Amino acid sequence: MLSRPVIILTAALLLALGVAYWGLSERTRYIQLAKASSSQVTALEARLTETQAAVLAVQSKAATARQDTQEVLNANPAWSGAAVPGPVSDSLCSTIRCR
Repeated sequence: MLSRPVIILTAALLLALGVAYWGLSERTRYIQLAKASSSQVTALEARLTETQAAVLAVQSKAATARQDTQEVLNANPAWSGAAVPGPVSDSLCSTIRCR
C-alpha cells in the first residue's frame, strides 16, 4: 500500500495540474475575447468616421441652403415680410413637420 505522504503529494500535484490547466484555458478565453473586442472597436471606429463625414456633409449642405434662402429673402424684402397664407403654411408644415 502507498504511504500517506505519497498520496497527499500525488493529490497536491494533480490539484496543481488542474488549476494550471484551468488557468491556461481562462487565459486562452480572455485572449480570444480581447481579439474579438479589438476587431469590434476597429469596425466601430470606421463607422464613426463615416458617420462624422456624413454629418459634416449634411451640415455643409444645410448651411448652403440656409444661406441661399436668406439671400433670396433679403433680395425680396416686400415678399419676405408678408404673411404666409394659412393653407400654404399648413401644407409646408405637414411636409417638414414644423409643428
